[in-house]
Amino acid sequence: MSQYSIYFPVYYSDYSDEDKYQTIEDAENFQSALVKVLANYQDEGLLNLKIVLQNSLRGKLRRNKLIQNYIKSNNWKWLCINFDFENPKHISDPTWGVWEKIRLLQICASIARPNMSVQSYVFYTVDGEFIEKLRGIVTNIPNSVAHHLDQNEQWPLIHSLDIWQTWEWVNNFPSFFRNLSKCKIGRALNAYTQLFHTSFSIETTVSDFFWSMIALEAIYTDSHTGVNQALFDKIFLVLGKPTNFHKQIKEIYNYRSRLLHGQLEIPGKFSYDNDDEDIDRHLKLVDSEDSSVCLIVATLQYLVMNNIKEIEFSRKYDLVIK
Repeated sequence: MSQYSIYFPVYYSDYSDEDKYQTIEDAENFQSALVKVLANYQDEGLLNLKIVLQNSLRGKLRRNKLIQNYIKSNNWKWLCINFDFENPKHISDPTWGVWEKIRLLQICASIARPNMSVQSYVFYTVDGEFIEKLRGIVTNIPNSVAHHLDQNEQWPLIHSLDIWQTWEWVNNFPSFFRNLSKCKIGRALNAYTQLFHTSFSIETTVSDFFWSMIALEAIYTDSHTGVNQALFDKIFLVLGKPTNFHKQIKEIYNYRSRLLHGQLEIPGKFSYDNDDEDIDRHLKLVDSEDSSVCLIVATLQYLVMNNIKEIEFSRKYDLVIK
């Protein structure tokens, strides 16, 4: 039997606005949810599970030069998952199974607490010896939500939900874990997972905008209504009406349509000129992406809080939930 350890960082100390970035509480809430998620995984050979939140890496791991190259700052707390595993087929098999659960829980956590930071690197050891750096995931969701709310008088309302509650709700949609979606909310959830990447680039801004719009349309539109008007009338029904954002929110869909149908001037992939027109074009894209991401996060939170498994709208835009 071998002892495995997985370490990944939870960044916190450079955040000065405690009301916006409650990351210590986030880390503890994530830890509590992860214990419950992995408790079910013990039936598959994982034994003696222990999850701790610690201030630093310790011993050989801390002194490893490769790991030191990735640690730019001491301002971290580390979530450490320790467990034993009997007779793995390959040394990495138990680690990848656990890491798959962690990544799925991170996506759920981004719905529950969208300001929570997600880190792109993870380390694991076997019997105390460093084995590998696992590829993590990154997302721009915290920045998108914070930027949109700063610009738009804190609408829509974003909550801080329990991560385990969100995980349990997501379990109503098995396609989130594997295979194709089977319903409107399932399509939206699977589109939402596309907001996570292995690294950032300019392409992620474009893809995040499209995938967040796909998620919104999966929930709010159908073949019986005009997409533009229906999308935002229904959003207002679910999330409430903003005081002064009606015009801007409709411009998001117009921007999406013009971009998708080739009606906007676009730069070549390797021809970013950094002139005023190019900067304005990029900022318009960023603003649209931030708004659409914030809207899908708020929508998913609404579904979680009300434990909604099916959502429909009548032709008069009455909300029908199940």
